[in-house]
Amino acid sequence: MTAVARGVLRRTLVREVMTTDVVSVAPDTSFDEVTRVLVERGIRAVPVLEGGVLVGVVTEADLVRRAEQRDPDRLGAPGWSVHDARTDRPTTAADVMSTPAIYVLQDASVAEAARRMRIRSVGWLPVLDEVGGRVVGVLGRSDVLAVFLRDDAELRAEVVDEVFAHFLHVGAGEVEVGVRGGVVTLRGRLATRSDVELAVALVARLEGVVSVVDELTYGPPPGGSPAGAPGGAPVGDEAARGGTVVVAVDVSASARAAVWWAGDVAAACGARLRLVHAVRPEDGRDSPAAAVLRELCADAERAGVSDVDSVMVTGTPAEVLAAHAVGARLLVLGSAGARSGPGMTGPLARLLAEGVECPLAVVRGAAVELPAPRQGPVVVGVDGSAPARAAADLAADLAAGWGASVRLVHSWTELRRDPDGRLHLDGEHRGEEQAAARRLLDAEAERVRQRVQGLSVGTELGEEPALSTLLHQARGARAVVVGHREHAATGTTQASVLQGLLAFAPCPVIRVR
Repeated sequence: MTAVARGVLRRTLVREVMTTDVVSVAPDTSFDEVTRVLVERGIRAVPVLEGGVLVGVVTEADLVRRAEQRDPDRLGAPGWSVHDARTDRPTTAADVMSTPAIYVLQDASVAEAARRMRIRSVGWLPVLDEVGGRVVGVLGRSDVLAVFLRDDAELRAEVVDEVFAHFLHVGAGEVEVGVRGGVVTLRGRLATRSDVELAVALVARLEGVVSVVDELTYGPPPGGSPAGAPGGAPVGDEAARGGTVVVAVDVSASARAAVWWAGDVAAACGARLRLVHAVRPEDGRDSPAAAVLRELCADAERAGVSDVDSVMVTGTPAEVLAAHAVGARLLVLGSAGARSGPGMTGPLARLLAEGVECPLAVVRGAAVELPAPRQGPVVVGVDGSAPARAAADLAADLAAGWGASVRLVHSWTELRRDPDGRLHLDGEHRGEEQAAARRLLDAEAERVRQRVQGLSVGTELGEEPALSTLLHQARGARAVVVGHREHAATGTTQASVLQGLLAFAPCPVIRVR
């Protein structure tokens, strides 16, 4: 049964609370006129616009500093300079304004605006549109505080209705929710540890929540096992349940390709498939993706995915997907969105930067170009690091579910880095280095075979750079899996290898931390 849930991660946007009656001055507005505007309007700052475009801001502090300089009693006082005496020409807004101006975009969240106010120590921000850079409003501290000062009963209702009922599909009475002074206390039992982590993370993100007291437990009810658990396996066992594969959806062909591939993963691993669409604020709840979600869910069910649902959440793709990635088995993105510009590659970059912990897959292109089901190896890069071992474990699990083989690939090179940072060829120890690389690869292959009994594991030792070797092996592969870490000994960053695979690999690419 498919359900398009309401948006639990609804974030109040600046455009919804800003003051649109904007008072502004021009660069050539006189000092006295700027002062009169602030006093008569009872405001503490005013934007300076030239042709409708923000060029600076004049605050009370700016005016006080200039008034002090114009005070004749300061003539010859300590700290006085000839510059202070240059007051013959009229002072204008351009002379006293602060530039470049600190601002916020109208589609930013109020929380983001609040962080900017705190970091920059300002109590007021001009609000710009995202297209022409024109001022469309102003945001003050009182506007921000009004969003977060919420009644406890109202906040509890949102936690119960939005987080648990509509987002996590937890029935009434399974979780006790208490709210006092913005502090939310959660008691009860959920199916899995990842459900608990997700619930706490979502509640903590709600506007008005000061903190979350987590008293939740997970697993089957005491004295019995849940209905439908094979062999009495506890629901809390993620390996038994298969976890959740989350896939980002919009109306693009690339997103459809991502859904088809993610459905293949979910069906092979016995995982739940969740389709997530981030609704842009300007689209409202009438986004055309609602119909697309229902259609794709039906397709997934016909393809053999037994547990599939979908959600539409208002917010930026990166913010929405980061929340849904908590506890997920895999997060899947298409390589391009429906709109012009970077599409899903923008959120992908942000997700990587902000530290999404679950494996992250990107399906390139507008059509699925995969081998026939249960064919083609899962290729994984091996280098002896912890992220690479985690990547090999995931690759083995996927291959086992698909009935495919795993191919471990290790690339070694004679390039070495001197203490001064320069790269050079080290052919003197070529034989030793090659033998060490082979031992590393063989040891990892044996570890994977022991971990997944009966799995076909092949190896490939390459002497080209890692990116070239992996791209070559990706031809005809079902997927390429790589561990992600900050740097490698040869100076080739793992980030550059990952970006190269995302750009050129002919199959889905999975990043594992």
